[in-house]
Amino acid sequence: MKCVALTMLEQAAPERSEERDAIDRRWTALLGQCGLDPIFLPNDAEAARRLLEALPLSGAVLTGGGRANGAWAQSTARDRVEREIEAWSAAHRLPIMGVCRGMQALLAWEGLAPVRLEGHVRARHRLDVDSRIVNSYHEYGFQNGVDPYRVRAHAEDGSIDGSRMPIAGAWASCGTPNGSSPSQRRMSA
Repeated sequence: MKCVALTMLEQAAPERSEERDAIDRRWTALLGQCGLDPIFLPNDAEAARRLLEALPLSGAVLTGGGRANGAWAQSTARDRVEREIEAWSAAHRLPIMGVCRGMQALLAWEGLAPVRLEGHVRARHRLDVDSRIVNSYHEYGFQNGVDPYRVRAHAEDGSIDGSRMPIAGAWASCGTPNGSSPSQRRMSA
């Protein structure tokens, strides 16, 4: 069994005075199609660090949902967990994948400044690399690449929709598995 760590969305439930960690159940099915099992990390940096060090993980996925604030403004619990994952991935030379918000975090950590994108929230657009149509749920994105990432795909408006860092095995995609059929989802670089 190969396991990968996954981040989760932070959700407030004010009617119950709770803060929750959540993830789309389709991630489990998608990872299963790739021969992987998920280990969901709580949005608690110290607990996430302990799990990352204690479990035999093969990599990590920074999932989508929300804006990667820690790279640009205030830092949330999830932002701090993502920074722990990035440090763990680099220290252990294990692959890390960023999807949508996760891609934003990875590229922002490398110094790129996000820009507001029009027409990317709850939309589908065609990639320039293979004409595949992907989902888009993000309000912010990037217009330019940054070393060591290599841009692999652009949306129709020229914004970055996929990139890869060959040395560390990191790659990122703005497309998400949410709302796609299994045949439309890809997790191979």
